[in-house]
Amino acid sequence: MEGITDQQVAEILNSSIGTEEWETRLGQEIDDALVGAVNHFDFNASEFGRQMWKGFNLDLHAYFCKDGKPREWLTDVITGDVRNLVVSITSAITAKYDVTIAIAIPITALMLKTGILNYCANKSEQNSDKLFNTYKGLLARHSKKKKRRKKK
Repeated sequence: MEGITDQQVAEILNSSIGTEEWETRLGQEIDDALVGAVNHFDFNASEFGRQMWKGFNLDLHAYFCKDGKPREWLTDVITGDVRNLVVSITSAITAKYDVTIAIAIPITALMLKTGILNYCANKSEQNSDKLFNTYKGLLARHSKKKKRRKKK
């Protein structure tokens, strides 16, 4: 995995970059990773990113949090340097989902926008049993759409 740069850490921690922009970036990065930079005119990256964030959020919450609190391994990082927290979360996401750092960065930013303690305290209300709402189901459906769109 390529390392996260100081500039990327600063961007993640930049309070002037809002949730909507991070969701849009997530949608664009996943879309590009699936098929490459193809015609984006019939694609709403913001809406797709919002859906993907909700889907990832189901799984991430269980991975990073337990009983409304950060897991022990994460708690150790929280009390240290903020850069180490960003790097640890980003690294965990790239390893868990086998995604590029470009995809992991918006996910990390979205997690940290609410603060990790608040993130863990607020359990996702979505039903994780529904494949439709999971990141895997969303990726599968989007990949099929992209293949049809690419053939045109």
